[in-house]
Amino acid sequence: MIEIAFIGDDKFLFGIRELQGQLKFTLSENGYIIYAEKTDVGSLKVKTNTESALIEYPADNLFFRGLSLALEHAGQVAEISVKPLLSQIGTMQDCSDGLLSTEGLKGFIRQSALMGYTYMGMYMETSYTVEDEPYFGYKSGRYSAEELSEIVLYGEKFQVEVIPFIQTLAHLNQLFRWPAYYEVFDTHDTLLAGYERTYELIENMLKSLRKSFKTERINLGMDEAYYMGFGRYHWFIDENDFDTVSLFISHLKRVIAIAGKYGFSKPEIWFDNVFGIKFKGYINPPDWLFRDFEEKIAKAFPDVTMRFWNYAVRDVKEFTRCCGQIRQLTDKITFASAVHGYTSFAPLNRKTGRLVKPALKGCLKNGIDDLVITEWAGMRSPFAMLPAYYDFTEGIAETYGYDAKKHFKFLFGYSYGEFLKLDIPNELSFDGKADDGVGEIDPPFYILADDPLFGTMEKHIPDNTKAYYERSAKILGELSKRNSEFSYLFEFEKTLCETLAVKSDLSKRVKLYYDEGNKEGLKGIISEIPFISEKIRSFHIAFYYYWVKFNKRVGFEIFDQRLGGIILRFDTVKGILNDLVTEKIDRIEELDEERLPVNKGTENKVVCYGDWNKIALGRITRL
Repeated sequence: MIEIAFIGDDKFLFGIRELQGQLKFTLSENGYIIYAEKTDVGSLKVKTNTESALIEYPADNLFFRGLSLALEHAGQVAEISVKPLLSQIGTMQDCSDGLLSTEGLKGFIRQSALMGYTYMGMYMETSYTVEDEPYFGYKSGRYSAEELSEIVLYGEKFQVEVIPFIQTLAHLNQLFRWPAYYEVFDTHDTLLAGYERTYELIENMLKSLRKSFKTERINLGMDEAYYMGFGRYHWFIDENDFDTVSLFISHLKRVIAIAGKYGFSKPEIWFDNVFGIKFKGYINPPDWLFRDFEEKIAKAFPDVTMRFWNYAVRDVKEFTRCCGQIRQLTDKITFASAVHGYTSFAPLNRKTGRLVKPALKGCLKNGIDDLVITEWAGMRSPFAMLPAYYDFTEGIAETYGYDAKKHFKFLFGYSYGEFLKLDIPNELSFDGKADDGVGEIDPPFYILADDPLFGTMEKHIPDNTKAYYERSAKILGELSKRNSEFSYLFEFEKTLCETLAVKSDLSKRVKLYYDEGNKEGLKGIISEIPFISEKIRSFHIAFYYYWVKFNKRVGFEIFDQRLGGIILRFDTVKGILNDLVTEKIDRIEELDEERLPVNKGTENKVVCYGDWNKIALGRITRL
């Protein structure tokens, strides 16, 4: 534990005190001297010697990155330089499917500051409180205005701007749970454009957000509303052959005007909707379908930033082509990449790492100076993706004078390679070879959901799965023993792997023994089921304590029902198998059916299949 004396701008003192435990230092008037001064050099400079360190930071958001480098090299002679190649780099945390708690968001702000991120977006569909709209976010654990203000202020103390990412057109299915909003429903999850009550609602949303957020920036969403106008709009407002692109532009203009009224003078939207509408569902249309936007559309398009997103782009030519299409409508373009592992209980840091260079090259080639790393869904902790977030901030900077991998361990208490072990639950394969792509895979999710009788995912579970997860549990278990604020990540994934190990081959063996007429084998499974059920119970407890480390409690109820459903289903399956072996019944219809891959041609491949009901149920019904 090092003692330091800080000489610099007092506005950093709050953040410095908050970081003492993680970076293992204390403040003392007689400690190692750290000077900090703002300069216009353009690069972060850190110089250390045996008695003191000097941090020269060109932007406030780089101070804490400089502090961490100064602390790591305190007492050594070192000269360090960090030159970011983009002026804005942010994260966007999904605060809708999994609502990060106030403390979870504060923790992520601290890590963001240490890595040099400039902003953090909060993606909220209906998970915030709106005045005069009591059913907006009702029963969803919505953030209060006070909670949002607390998060914004905390970000301000760490020089991390907190920005709302909301929805003002589609992705509002939670809203339509309540009859109070049937009036503004068009189709699917989309608001009724061109209708006055819709804009009254949006104004209430933006007015409420203004009371908590200090930024001029806002992402207004408007992505994936490809069927806007084809529902109640077509029935009640315009029955004619209306122009959907023009309808979208008209809606966009009205929302931008409302946002401006409440001080959100720097609006942006996701880029895809106008492309999806115009090009029959393609957001990157093939050459045979692509045509320039008509002049009337280009002229009518408002002054707004378009957030180009592509979560798997590795081809800079494709990146540039998309930017060229967007520039027909606006010169204001930002880019969004993503951390992978959306539908799993574990991250895919290695896959995400392959996106860093293409993202940087694409941004630089196309004059884009703002990159956001999005995080979607909420089953895995955002802190499990620290290697991916670190890869991005290191990858978009020219650095000198320090070892990035050693610095990672200094920041987070585990080496970079150790943290990558959190990917292990997702790295299951049929041939034992690592997948070098960037596509999603989620075997932990679908193995857990797979039903013993239906065996929907059998063709995607390798024969070596049990042994693989037994080995993985031991590796993660050893790493969980460390005294670190992040050790809970490894502890949870150890329990996950132990659970997957006992469940992974269950549906395969049930089918095999049934087809063979092996009643002794089925009796063995009957005797195993109580043990497997107990493992599911243990996983449920571990997952709950993992979840509340970073999320609000609301949202976990779905896993109470899912995991509890597995246990009750096991009781039913046990009874059915017992009836068969005692000859009360002579067949099990579910097991008579041939098992197929979830998609033709994907047999013997690990896949991504993120719909629990489609995996666990034989029939999807309205019951």
